[in-house]
Amino acid sequence: MGLISRQYPTVELTDDHLDTPDPQGQLVRIRPYKETDGILDGAEFVRGLWSMQTPTTSSLELWSGPDQIDLIMMVEDPQELRNHVAQIYPGSSVELFEGGPLPAFEPGDYLAGATLGLEEDCALPLKHLETKNALSKDPYRQLLRAIGGEESDRSFVQIAFKPVGKRWYRRGLMGKLMSSTGDDLAHSFRQGELVGEVEPRVVKTDRGRRAAKDIESQAGKAAFETRIRVFSAAPSKRQAAERAEKIVDSFGEYRNMDTYQSFDPDPVGKRRLKLALEAAAWRSVARQHRALRALRGDRQVLTDDELGALCHLPTEAVGGEWIDWKLSKPGSDVPSAIESKIQFD
Repeated sequence: MGLISRQYPTVELTDDHLDTPDPQGQLVRIRPYKETDGILDGAEFVRGLWSMQTPTTSSLELWSGPDQIDLIMMVEDPQELRNHVAQIYPGSSVELFEGGPLPAFEPGDYLAGATLGLEEDCALPLKHLETKNALSKDPYRQLLRAIGGEESDRSFVQIAFKPVGKRWYRRGLMGKLMSSTGDDLAHSFRQGELVGEVEPRVVKTDRGRRAAKDIESQAGKAAFETRIRVFSAAPSKRQAAERAEKIVDSFGEYRNMDTYQSFDPDPVGKRRLKLALEAAAWRSVARQHRALRALRGDRQVLTDDELGALCHLPTEAVGGEWIDWKLSKPGSDVPSAIESKIQFD
């Protein structure tokens, strides 16, 4: 099914909508250096966060304002993140962010938004660099083009994630009625598909074999419960709705045609907007109720490869003329340990 065009409801913001809680951790701003490896180091970047942040929540966000796009993260230990970024993306900088928990949305703005979740069972992988039918380009090219808009627009993409244990690969009760793990699901792909109506027969396909290999390769991977939120504010309903839909549509780049996995957008209407903004400000990765998890499994889990394709620093190759780039070369302005300590105390 995949991402489809739909009307995104818009809501006129009030002071009550914007009365949101503080984040669980510290917000920092990252200024990426243009000449690092971007998406190529994405999986390594999030694997480091998996080790660093267990069991807390992190987020990577794109905030689009009148003049530029800022990369904002929420972390527990800014200094540890700073060291991690310096190792994976040399030349990029991390600094404390002193702004509010959300972009500068204002009363009277019209806001449209959506949450994105996996359309299929989490054992079925999205398209990323290591899938057999791999990404051919960084999806940030289309995402940045979608989020960088008119001077009056303010858009917000949030990817919040929290490490989960290795049992994510075991599916819920509904999955167990057919198969108990992702390996069993891979086996069913490898067995082939039933085709034909008059004389039905089982046909083994290259698509099925590729899907099976991708599913099996996920076993033992570091994984994260993940929530994706998109909001766009503008002076008019039409601007807000069109911008939100354009941003959501850019996530179609991750659709895996072999496994039928993609993101399914759930537009946020007036009734849920207040709670959705509070969850965004809190950087919530609230899991399903225990009974639902037992029945359906952890549906919104991404592996390090999948999350790395979503959460990485951009490079000059993806465009992003609105990005607040770090222009100095790696090593040219590395602060001393004393300066680092002062900055983050």
